[in-house]
Amino acid sequence: MLGMNRRFGMNRRQMTASHLERMVLTDMRRYALCNGVSAVTVRPTADGESWEVADIYGPGGAVSATCREIGLAAAEALRQDYDLLPESQLAPDDDLRLA
Repeated sequence: MLGMNRRFGMNRRQMTASHLERMVLTDMRRYALCNGVSAVTVRPTADGESWEVADIYGPGGAVSATCREIGLAAAEALRQDYDLLPESQLAPDDDLRLA
């Protein structure tokens, strides 16, 4: 689907992994069942054409199957509008370098 959208000139916004993770997490937390989810990790797909949810973290590491499905559905919806900004395109943060 990603290639199809690009073919027809649909422009999606590029977001960093941390932004996408927060967006998926926010969508998940709208459901009381997923209120305990503490973090989400996204990564590029193996083919490099899109992004996917790599992991979902909850208390003690356990996340219910229903909550996982909610997170995957949230990611699927977000992929319609957002691409993952490749790390190679991130500007270096010189403030973080030690002198």
